[in-house]
Amino acid sequence: MAHSHIPKKEHLMAGKSFAFATIAGGITLFVLGYVFYELLLSGFFENNLTDAGRAVMLAEPKVLGIFLSNLVYATLLTLTVGTWAKASSAGEGFKVGATVGLLFALSVDIAFQSFTNIWTLNAAFVDTLMNAIMGGIAGAVIAVVVGKTSTSV
Repeated sequence: MAHSHIPKKEHLMAGKSFAFATIAGGITLFVLGYVFYELLLSGFFENNLTDAGRAVMLAEPKVLGIFLSNLVYATLLTLTVGTWAKASSAGEGFKVGATVGLLFALSVDIAFQSFTNIWTLNAAFVDTLMNAIMGGIAGAVIAVVVGKTSTSV
């Protein structure tokens, strides 16, 4: 008698591949966020905060929250890059990830510009561009991890 509630081997492999790709994407986004926003562009963003933005910024960011946010974003990228687009190369993953990153950040930045006063339009533009680049790089990593783990896990 077959037990339909027992996961099939290919589903377990797909789940492991999805999990590995999401974790790799989350780590990639976390590291890139630190490099771009903290090391390279912190002065730019500081200079483009409004007084209202300075008033609400935390003295120390909540690093765990940032990492969890990156994992959620990586889940979206893994769904689009690995599951829906089935990107099979780093180049394809970059294109899909950059497109998702651009559209996601553009949506959020337009919304923030429409109902908050935390940073300048220049900062919103650069943030959108950085998210497209970071999404592209994370998408490339995700595509490679999915490609390597979907057959070997």
